[in-house]
Amino acid sequence: MVKARYRKTNLDRYFSRALSIFWGGGIATLSAVLSVAFAVFVWITVSYLLIFTQNFAGAIYGNLGIVAFFNDSVTDAGVSDIIADVKKIPGVTSVKYVPPEEALKNLEKSLADYSALIESLPYNPIPPSIEVYVKNPEDLEKVAAALKKMGVFDDILVPTDFANKIMRIVSVSRTVVMSVMVLFLFITFVMIFLTISSAILSHHEEIVLYRLLGGSYVFIYFPFVLLGVLYGIAGAFIGTIGAAFAIKALTPGIQALGQAIIGIGNISVGNMLPVYMVSIAVGLMLALIAAMFSIRRFLVEMEVKGL
Repeated sequence: MVKARYRKTNLDRYFSRALSIFWGGGIATLSAVLSVAFAVFVWITVSYLLIFTQNFAGAIYGNLGIVAFFNDSVTDAGVSDIIADVKKIPGVTSVKYVPPEEALKNLEKSLADYSALIESLPYNPIPPSIEVYVKNPEDLEKVAAALKKMGVFDDILVPTDFANKIMRIVSVSRTVVMSVMVLFLFITFVMIFLTISSAILSHHEEIVLYRLLGGSYVFIYFPFVLLGVLYGIAGAFIGTIGAAFAIKALTPGIQALGQAIIGIGNISVGNMLPVYMVSIAVGLMLALIAAMFSIRRFLVEMEVKGL
């Protein structure tokens, strides 16, 4: 009971001292908190953009279909069996039969400026076809090869080049986002490290006195660990709120962009709560690690001085 009360008293003392340094830090405290807040803000915002980019690419992939035109040997009665066989090909998610009439209408829509010329054709030159959709763009070539082996298609159009461009865009976006995250995390780490080092340095005489009076390293430095935690909590809270408002403001414009590019305006990033939680944890851990490194630096100096 006595030990528990003693521990509680010490924790209260450590926390009170950390709060005192936190509130009395002025510009140093503000810079540390804003550094964490900005890092968390950037982390959440770019995570949102990365998730949207991946979902956007997924929506494009879902609308990328292999177009396979039947040859003359295929009868109307045999189309159903062929479609059933195509659906069994690994990687295929859906198959759509496109009769010649529908294909001609689609052509007229896509070439509206030449609709009069298309209507003047003496007959419909487009053979019946199927559109084959795959789960992943990596499956396009494999599925196309399987279709060729069936021997019932004259021409097979595979949007490989376009799919590769989308995959490159997603890959570059992921690399840029990760680089930005690492950069801001490093900058935040340095800012907190310098801020806590400055706080320890400003209390240097007090620390030496405590040490000469027999104070333990835990008693002397633990308040600065709590100081790092306070920087992390305050900064993560501010950064998360700011990012939530930014995402709310960005979403309508991004949805409109999706509608304009691929005709899909309801692209969702899903539940962002896990991203918020991870970002808060990252901000807190970053501040704590920076505090530990800063304290470690001064512990080494104290040991060198024999204190």
